[in-house]
Amino acid sequence: MLQYFSLSSHKIEHEEKIDADSPWIDLFGPEAAEIHLIENLFQLTIPSIEDMGEIEASSRLFEENERLYMTINVLTSADSEHPYLSPITFILDCQRLITVRYVDPKPFQAFTKKLEKNVRGLGLPELFFLMILEAIIDRIADIFEVIGSEIDSISSEIFKTKKYNSNTQRQLHEILTHIGKRGDLCTKTRESLTGIGRMLTFFSNHVDNPKIISRMQILQNDASSIADHVNFLFGKINFLLDATLGYINIEQNNVVKILSVAAVIFLPPTLIASIYGMNFAIIPELRWGFGYPLALSLMVVTAILPYFYFKRKGWL
Repeated sequence: MLQYFSLSSHKIEHEEKIDADSPWIDLFGPEAAEIHLIENLFQLTIPSIEDMGEIEASSRLFEENERLYMTINVLTSADSEHPYLSPITFILDCQRLITVRYVDPKPFQAFTKKLEKNVRGLGLPELFFLMILEAIIDRIADIFEVIGSEIDSISSEIFKTKKYNSNTQRQLHEILTHIGKRGDLCTKTRESLTGIGRMLTFFSNHVDNPKIISRMQILQNDASSIADHVNFLFGKINFLLDATLGYINIEQNNVVKILSVAAVIFLPPTLIASIYGMNFAIIPELRWGFGYPLALSLMVVTAILPYFYFKRKGWL
């Protein structure tokens, strides 16, 4: 799909006949014909999805024919079970901004809605570029706010006073899974934030408009403050991860302890039963009339005494 912001109508258009004076052109999942149209109209090269996926800094941030080519990974489907990063490329020159993307993340949806409500003062392509980044950074801040609330909830669940039961292991495993998912989302979001920081640094070396520089510095400060908060969240996630694993180890040790105590409790009765179960011809107690109840009584007593001893010591 090809869309652009029209200076004449002050709104986003989707017509096939594109306005060459538009300060912002958006290629969303572009078809070959749309790519060919833009390349011929503005004499530039639109990177393919494979080129956008390159991880080298030189492939993501470079200047060519007085145009800036900047690619970052933007988090998509953050609210779903399977969030992922997808590359978005910004092609910027003094006349227009061209965005190339194959996903429709929430920041772009928020940006287009904002664009439809407030178009005053828009004309510089750099402003469109910074507004999109503002929407992405705002979305990242919202994601980290949600992650922070969920981490606080997990922390309360882990450390609240409760009686452990047969479901404790399952609950701890569920908590561990939830922590892992939040940690993975936090990692992906931080990667996107890091890419934005690098892109802003690259962009700052190619801009001299005081208004643009001022707005860009605000974005850099926002990204820096969010990055500091991210480090705090990562520390808390690692702490909760260690705590959960510690509780799981405690539960497993309790199971092993119970099995060990049970083995010790039944060891004396087993010894007595083994002695009187031997098939020797001469056993002194073999002909006793009270031998059988005596053996049973000894087995019961030797089982009960260790139990009460362990109970008194607090091992049970």
